[in-house]
Amino acid sequence: MITLLLEGPNRRLILGLYMLLLMILVFFLDSTWLSNHVTFGQWIANVVTVSYFVWMYRRANLRIKRTMKYAVLIATVGEIVLCLILGMYEYRLENIPIYVPLGHAILYTTVWYITHDPWIVKQQSTLIPWMAIFTIVYAILLYVTDNDMYGLICTFLLLILLLFNPTSRRFFFIMFFAVAYLEQLGTAFDCWYWHSTLLDQEGWINSGNPPSGISLFYFGLDMLCLGVYLFRKPAVRKRWRRPKELVN
Repeated sequence: MITLLLEGPNRRLILGLYMLLLMILVFFLDSTWLSNHVTFGQWIANVVTVSYFVWMYRRANLRIKRTMKYAVLIATVGEIVLCLILGMYEYRLENIPIYVPLGHAILYTTVWYITHDPWIVKQQSTLIPWMAIFTIVYAILLYVTDNDMYGLICTFLLLILLLFNPTSRRFFFIMFFAVAYLEQLGTAFDCWYWHSTLLDQEGWINSGNPPSGISLFYFGLDMLCLGVYLFRKPAVRKRWRRPKELVN
């Protein structure tokens, strides 16, 4: 049934729906509430995520497969640095769950698919302004309700980057939506939490739980994945400005 759905004209949007549902399941399995009843919930979440990653990987073309592998590697290093070394946030069991770096790759790849859905491409002139408004309102709302100055700064920097990168707006505004959804779910289920100040340092910039503009880090993930891909494939460097090459 899933395979048949993914062969339809809206298969990329359907894949996005699967990802949203996957997040709910995985975070519930790793939630504080379930851990009071089942001690191995995080391992079930890991198995579910690995299975979905393998299924998604096997259906991808060669370029997407390479990008997914790069994303897992870069996300793993990023998690070690940001979580374990810098202490920007902490996971429920004070570890880095296996589902996290794989989840980053799944999220990144799924947003690529959604970004290049024909309907999204056709409606982008209407969608992008509304997504920009949502981004600004969301950041201001979290600043007002949760004193989230860190998220507000990250959102501002993201908007500045997109101001000078118009071809990336569709991708990163959709990514902003996806990351906001992911972060709200993950923190609501207590799978992880963000410290009230940046890097948990007293007197530093206040941060929300979660911060609003954390999708800024996916800009770095995108650039690193692209850089690794172009480094390994010099023949396609001149075509890197056409992201549809990755998903068609």
